[in-house]
Amino acid sequence: MDNLEELHKSLFEMLNVFDSFCRENNIEYSLAYGTLLGAVRHKGFIPWDDDLDVMMPYGRGYVARQHYIAGSSQ
Repeated sequence: MDNLEELHKSLFEMLNVFDSFCRENNIEYSLAYGTLLGAVRHKGFIPWDDDLDVMMPYGRGYVARQHYIAGSSQ
């Protein structure tokens, strides 16, 4: 397995954790840019993409941060 395949595997795991966190806290988000394009066009990642792109409605990032901090301190 090359480095980019390993990176894609790690990014997918991170996205799953992020998705679970958002679902548990009722926080809306959407895939965006290259991540969305890869999901639709490549059924995964764009072969050369090396990051995740997500977006949230304005103000929800602050709410997500507060939920994360509250959960981290427990």
